[in-house]
Amino acid sequence: MTSLLSFSGTERNFKKYPPSEITDFGVGYDFDSVMHYSRKAFSKNGDDTIVPHDPTVEIGQRVGLSEKDILKANRMYKCDKDGGGGYEKEEKKPYKE
Repeated sequence: MTSLLSFSGTERNFKKYPPSEITDFGVGYDFDSVMHYSRKAFSKNGDDTIVPHDPTVEIGQRVGLSEKDILKANRMYKCDKDGGGGYEKEEKKPYKE
């Protein structure tokens, strides 16, 4: 398996932060986040580079914001759909380049 660290300049993408420096806004980990890397991110040979502990979990997507993405953004910016502002879930549409 190719080391992730062999991709010069990508090391910072995998830096681990202590819990005191991060927050999930009470939402929990989001495997379906539009921000989550795919299993084969940074792979030179097509092998998985990110492997969840649960092998059945699907990770990463580029179709649209996940429910948790929306909830986190609304909490981060102190928005809610009833109090003005905030974002609501739209139907996911296939990604087109």
